[in-house]
Amino acid sequence: MNIPREDLEKRASWIERGFRYFEAPVAIIITADKSLSIQGSYMDVGSVMQNICLTALNYGLHTCIENQGITYSDVLRNLAGIPDSKRLMAAIAMGYPDWEFPANKVESDREPIDNIITWCGF
Repeated sequence: MNIPREDLEKRASWIERGFRYFEAPVAIIITADKSLSIQGSYMDVGSVMQNICLTALNYGLHTCIENQGITYSDVLRNLAGIPDSKRLMAAIAMGYPDWEFPANKVESDREPIDNIITWCGF
């Protein structure tokens, strides 16, 4: 994105995009009832998010799972009518990708799997 570390204005503008779901036309907010354990809820939410993202991809849509979009929970609860009995878990931005946008051209090196996995018994 060619944003120098010292350019605080451009960096703030870039970060702000996450709060707007990266300008995607759809934002899905995943919640869980507060009466459920948070550990179990994360497992369930992870499965739901994965299936939403894979289904979207099947229809030519792309997604971005993010937590930045639920940071200001009071604002989001007010706008979307989410009751206090629900825990905001994650957000998914969804839409058709703009392959010309610089962030969609970023390629990063991956750590070799043997550096992050310990194989036991295989």
